Amino acid sequence: MLPSVFGCCRLPEAGCDRIQAAPHATHAAVSWRGAWFSLPLVDPRTEAVLSPEQLLGALQQLPQAAAA
Repeated sequence: MLPSVFGCCRLPEAGCDRIQAAPHATHAAVSWRGAWFSLPLVDPRTEAVLSPEQLLGALQQLPQAAAA
């Protein structure tokens, strides 16, 4: 399902950027207002991928985490 988008990042290089895959990634890096956060994508207890609602809830907590 979109293997070139999920589990990948773009690494800048001279002349041409390179795509680096991490197919077993369990988190995503999120930048919000100049701060970086680790967003879990997998429930550590069940190893199930989080639902869209759970991911949205985690994203909505960023303002509180940034204030801390």
